[in-house]
Amino acid sequence: DPDGARYVRRAGEVIAVGHTLPLLNLRRVSRAIAGTEPGPEGNVTKLLVAEHSQHLTELGMDLVGSAGVTGATPKLTRAYLGNRAMTIAGGTSEITRNTIAERILGLPRDPLLINATSSSAPTGFDADELVALIDADPDGARYVRRAGEVIAVGHTLPLLNLRRVSRAIAGTEPGPEGNVTKLLVAEHSQHLTELGMDLVGSAGVTGATPKLTRAYLGNRAMTIAGGTSEITRNTIAERILGLPRDPLLK
Repeated sequence: DPDGARYVRRAGEVIAVGHTLPLLNLRRVSRAIAGTEPGPEGNVTKLLVAEHSQHLTELGMDLVGSAGVTGATPKLTRAYLGNRAMTIAGGTSEITRNTIAERILGLPRDPLLINATSSSAPTGFDADELVALIDADPDGARYVRRAGEVIAVGHTLPLLNLRRVSRAIAGTEPGPEGNVTKLLVAEHSQHLTELGMDLVGSAGVTGATPKLTRAYLGNRAMTIAGGTSEITRNTIAERILGLPRDPLLK
């Protein structure tokens, strides 16, 4: 590994040294879980659980200069391979939990566990602020259609969440709402701030609109938060639509 990461397997655990993990709100957690897709033969490439934050060296996210999303280099990270590892993954995103629980650990689908994730994305810039920018722009009328599309998608997200909660309360199997919501949230946040940046023009890069600029940069990370948009689309295609896996992945 170019970063000097190494892994040592012992009875019931894996020791990882020098590996960088993307962790959300690192200072607030005592446990976190990270995983990857199994290889073509079904083998687990990595399954890492960082138990103690004092063993992690926190690095601020370069793009926005804060530690809301961080790269953490563990001095010593233990990964326990127990059959109920998912019970400590309360803060992990839905796509990662589904993948690890079902494909790697072989656990049954649990509606309350898998569907518990909130779908709100911390954009820092909302639809009301977008409308205000359009109203203040003499040429704002040409952005109305794009704005309407973005705002309409934003209105669907709470409805998808209600469907997920209703399923969980009723004790029924999870539906496609979780994966679809994850994809929509990530890209909706970007589309909203991208339109805002188009409206403010050069002010977006000269410091005149710090809130919008920070939201625009921060939301670039949303499509890799807990599973890239490509992985989410693959999951929707394979598990919801029943399409075959891409043979090129092998």
